[in-house]
Amino acid sequence: MLLAKQLLLNTANSRWQLWLLSASPLIIMSVLYLIFSAGIVRGIDIAVIDLDHSQSSRLLSRYLNASPTLTVTDYSDADAAITAVRKGHYSALVTLPYGLHRKLANGRQPEVDIRYNGQYLLLGKQANSAIQQALASGLQKLSTKSSLLKGLNRQQIAFALSPVRQQITPLNNRNSNYLAFLLPAIMIALWQLVSVMAISNACAQLIAQPALFTQYRSITLWLAQFIAIALPLWLLGIAGLAFLYGILALPLVGSLSLLIVGQLISLIALFLIVAVLSIIFKDNVRSISICAALFAPAFAFMGVTFPSSDMPLAALIWRQIIPSSHYMQLFLDQLSRSANLLDVVTLSQFLFFFTLCLPLMFFSRQYRTQILQENNSVSKAVGETS
Repeated sequence: MLLAKQLLLNTANSRWQLWLLSASPLIIMSVLYLIFSAGIVRGIDIAVIDLDHSQSSRLLSRYLNASPTLTVTDYSDADAAITAVRKGHYSALVTLPYGLHRKLANGRQPEVDIRYNGQYLLLGKQANSAIQQALASGLQKLSTKSSLLKGLNRQQIAFALSPVRQQITPLNNRNSNYLAFLLPAIMIALWQLVSVMAISNACAQLIAQPALFTQYRSITLWLAQFIAIALPLWLLGIAGLAFLYGILALPLVGSLSLLIVGQLISLIALFLIVAVLSIIFKDNVRSISICAALFAPAFAFMGVTFPSSDMPLAALIWRQIIPSSHYMQLFLDQLSRSANLLDVVTLSQFLFFFTLCLPLMFFSRQYRTQILQENNSVSKAVGETS
């Protein structure tokens, strides 16, 4: 423990390490919260061109305007609306065609043109979904009115319009809240990134002190270094969970303590990976570059925004190397269901990372032997000179 305390004090002497372990997580957490604090997408600007100017087209415009997701701006000039959409002033363009009311009255299908900006994937999908829901509700009301005029009763009309009632309930993120859905995943990915950089710096400082390798056994030295760097990083992770599920009170069905244990095991895996890379390259810049390339797709490989089952084979193999992918699976399990002690079995996916202990100890022994040989050579040279 004294050695771990000494290494921790050495870490505290580095301004860059202090920045990584103190100020940067607070700034990152604050910025992410400000970005996702709204939680639910509202007020997406869309342009509506009404070419029919009828009672039916005005009803559809009112339904679009009533949607909390949309903010409607009416245009009478199609060219002006198209120009505004191309300039990025609006995320979507809805064109209500000429003859809309007449076609609906005659039982014909009018064509409502919807164009949305697919450059911003999530925003475009939200706008498209909200527009289709609003138009479907408005068209259903118009169809009901037309059918009543033909003498059909409401039950027959309801069955004709919707033979089967559907109730769609998402298992996760029931309120479509981006704060509860994306913020934890992004914070885990960034926490892993901060951990990788801090561990790489700590390992570089350790390797830069060859005298320690001659004074202590390799396993003692690396264990002390792990305790020295993992303790502040683990506290940062716990503080992040406390912020998410204590202060913000985001929904969590499972066990918070199991997530804390998962963080510790993730840190062990990260430390083993970064330590092996550091002692192979013996250059902090090169080690961080390799780690950046290795962990860059961490968020994409978590399986949050894209299902991991549909990933190609290369992505699945790469995903297994990144500890956050395994931790996120445990995280999602705790979000959706109650946890028990048997869920610790899920953490067994991390066990293959411990095979990195073997190359770590091998390279450490080689490094120690090299240092001793260099010291003996220097001693002999000094002795011969004297």
